[in-house]
Amino acid sequence: MKLKHVFLLALSTVALSGCAANVDKTQATNLNNYSETVIRQSIVVGKSTKKDVLLLLGAPTTPKEFKTAHHWTYVSKVVDRRIYLVIPLIQDRNQLLLLEFNDAGVVTNMNYTEQ
Repeated sequence: MKLKHVFLLALSTVALSGCAANVDKTQATNLNNYSETVIRQSIVVGKSTKKDVLLLLGAPTTPKEFKTAHHWTYVSKVVDRRIYLVIPLIQDRNQLLLLEFNDAGVVTNMNYTEQ
């Protein structure tokens, strides 16, 4: 009988504790707000300009003096680790967007990766 009570107490404790989460968005940028599909639809090679990109994503991660630069880099990192009951769930999101512009400020190359 005591074993049954101990088991029920342990089961209740696990069920009530439910989940634990560790979410760190301190390195997240505006890039995190968009999916790859939206980014590719919004930034069109040969058409989109620096102004279009700035309105969508804000200032790039590098370079700091981006107005005259021809290469922009956007980086966003979110650490999202949770435990549901005893099952670990890792949903980290690392995004990297590399953009190249011509002298007129039009996007000539775009490379997006996400892990």
